[in-house]
Amino acid sequence: MSGFEGKIAVIGDRSAELNRVLETLAEEGRALEIIEPQPPEAIARAIAASLSSGTDALIVGFPRGPTPFLPGLRRQFPDIAIIGVSLSSGPELFREVRSRGADELIETCDLSVETLESALESARARAGLRLEVRSLAARLEEQTAERNSNTRRMMAIYRSLTDQLEPSIDTLSERLDQIVAGVVGPLSSEQREYLEIARRGGNQLKQVARDLGWVVEASDETLASDPEVVSVRDLFAETIAAVRARAVEADVQINARHGGLSVVADRVLLGQLLSSLLDNALKFTPEGGTVSLEATQNADQIQFVVSDTGCGIAVADRKRVFERLQQSGVVDGALEPGLGLGLSLCRSIAEHHGGSIAITGDEGIGTTLVTVFPYQGNPSSASLELA
Repeated sequence: MSGFEGKIAVIGDRSAELNRVLETLAEEGRALEIIEPQPPEAIARAIAASLSSGTDALIVGFPRGPTPFLPGLRRQFPDIAIIGVSLSSGPELFREVRSRGADELIETCDLSVETLESALESARARAGLRLEVRSLAARLEEQTAERNSNTRRMMAIYRSLTDQLEPSIDTLSERLDQIVAGVVGPLSSEQREYLEIARRGGNQLKQVARDLGWVVEASDETLASDPEVVSVRDLFAETIAAVRARAVEADVQINARHGGLSVVADRVLLGQLLSSLLDNALKFTPEGGTVSLEATQNADQIQFVVSDTGCGIAVADRKRVFERLQQSGVVDGALEPGLGLGLSLCRSIAEHHGGSIAITGDEGIGTTLVTVFPYQGNPSSASLELA
């Protein structure tokens, strides 16, 4: 026997054929240990002691081998090759032997030094794979733990930023509103124009702070929600009204069709989701383009579809963009400004409601985002003209 050179321990039933093979191995000077039948606890200790002292392979004689101990031994000694030897074989016995931790099964009538050597080599190869898988699993667990730790640190930073930004931004917006309202005196048209630009910038900062707050809540799985029956028509009107000025300034047409639907959802969270999707669509739609917002009912689901005629999102990036701090594309060769929080937040909100979100359509001809929610309401063919 030249291939397998390690120490072999033998337990369980030993047929005449197995004894002959063992005698041949002993004559060749192979290291063998015969573990004689003992009470269950004693034999378990004897096997563990043998495996701990340098045994490389274990031959188990079936059907009366101590198979109840094998799964525990396999977990404790994953690098040990375990071979079953039985008077019979067949798929059912083979599955049973495998389920108890053995690598290979040899029928007694086929047993020889050569077949045992082949089985031991195969079992050693399996043991090597087990160790490799274990090592990979350990590395993956370590990387996951590190990523979770980094995420917790990042969320702590987000939380701190939100706590510091929101009061200051609210104060800034309030003062700008007062100035525009004439509290400090009349304004020239030029002054009013500059103040309007400052107000829009303040509103954008407020949105960033709000997004940070939502992301922290989603990460902590503490998104507060107050489900109610929400009119899609009303929600579309509010959402589009909030971005209408931007759309007009960018010369982008917004079309909407609500279908007369309603949905059971948290109104604030669903509004945040639609606002983020519209904001993203406007950001990547060129002058003269179109953004469409539509709600449709399909069986027990309602779909919110936001599409645009912008640059589109590459197929390879369509999963990545739903991760935190990942942006959805470039315009004119430059990365669009933003923190890469919008689509991550949208996914969290959708999943919080038992739904999902995905990017569909062909690459390079705009982007279509489909958000699916559980449906409740009465459909109609009504249409809302909010262009």
